[in-house]
Amino acid sequence: MPVLNLKGGTSKTTSAVFLAHVLHESGYTVALVDADPQASSADWSRSAPEPFPFLVLPMATPRLHEQLHDHLPPEVDAVVIDTPPLADRAHVVVSALRVATLAVVPTAPTPLEYGRLAAVRETLDQAGGMRYATQRTYAPVPAAVLLTRTVANAGSTAAWREQIRADGWWCLRAQVGRLELFAQAAGDNITRATDTAYGDAMIELLEGQG
Repeated sequence: MPVLNLKGGTSKTTSAVFLAHVLHESGYTVALVDADPQASSADWSRSAPEPFPFLVLPMATPRLHEQLHDHLPPEVDAVVIDTPPLADRAHVVVSALRVATLAVVPTAPTPLEYGRLAAVRETLDQAGGMRYATQRTYAPVPAAVLLTRTVANAGSTAAWREQIRADGWWCLRAQVGRLELFAQAAGDNITRATDTAYGDAMIELLEGQG
């Protein structure tokens, strides 16, 4: 499950880390792959009072689609990939998408971030043309937009969700608020992730894939 967007500062790392914790709390054997050269996810695990309770695997390589399988223990049944900004490392992001069955696009409900979705869709389509070797399909990678940094009771959130859906995206009902819980989470341990908006998002993601 790559977590991607065109630019940095879009809650990619926060979303990847929380989603990985939700899967772990839900009984999955998780690997969190840090494909960003900045290594924010791996640094988070190292700097937390206790390391994350699952495998954290730094792999910032455009050969990820070839190498990932050899680095995963056989018991792993859920992989979350924290990708670099698409604008900076498109080849790494495409490599991650080549092994994906689902991608998540964290996006704030703003005109600027909405405008970047077109480039993300182009990349999803591009990766689809390269997926046959790993997924036996040329179909674009299924992707869900997760609205993040939303403001409570702001009408713009619903308006942008409607617009994103009108453009043909799967836009989740769950939304991640602009909260200190998430803004100050880096470097700390995460507990009860399933009780957050990321838990609600994962329910939708798993149901959508079922």
